Amino acid sequence: EERWVVKLPNDERIKRIQSLLDALNILWGGGRTARMLSDLSPKFLAYARLKVKHPVFLEALKADFVDGSYRLLLAPLINALARFKNKIETVIFGIDPGFLANEEEVKSELSEHGSVTTVSDAVQIAKRDVEKIWSS
Repeated sequence: EERWVVKLPNDERIKRIQSLLDALNILWGGGRTARMLSDLSPKFLAYARLKVKHPVFLEALKADFVDGSYRLLLAPLINALARFKNKIETVIFGIDPGFLANEEEVKSELSEHGSVTTVSDAVQIAKRDVEKIWSS
């Protein structure tokens, strides 16, 4: 029975996903976080479009906090990318400059798996990717 099935038109899908990506780019926690000078906007973003539905990065993002800086642990992330290599269609990484202690290592390693840019540019590239897949 399909009476509860709603299939959104492609233009509405594009609009909703692009709105979600825009919202991620400007996350803000409201008054309480403003008073505490907290910034919730992402400093690192990993976007992947796969041929299958699977949260490829779900447990692959790990970081250590050492000497006042975050170090992204690359082994779990690269392992996840390798495991889904045949299922991945697009991968985009965004890194805010100066956030990761091992930023140059991260850029170098991840550039072998996808495009690496700033978080705001990664969001824009992901939005274009979303539009491309549902506009055809």
